[in-house]
Amino acid sequence: MSILTRENDREIARLQREVDETKRKQDLMIANEKQAADSLNAEKQRNMSLELDVTRYKQEREQYFDELFVSYTSDIG
Repeated sequence: MSILTRENDREIARLQREVDETKRKQDLMIANEKQAADSLNAEKQRNMSLELDVTRYKQEREQYFDELFVSYTSDIG
């Protein structure tokens, strides 16, 4: 094997390592962005669930007071 071939092989290996390192960095960046998006979506889902629970509570409370009012007016009427 000639010296030129060995140098070319080393250069190719070096370039491949650079490509691999760049790909690892990109994969890590994509994974971090995906995790951040997943966290944001989970928070939005929790907020929506909380809002739904609050709305249900208010509706049940309003229904209870409506029924209580009807009962009260029936008792005094």
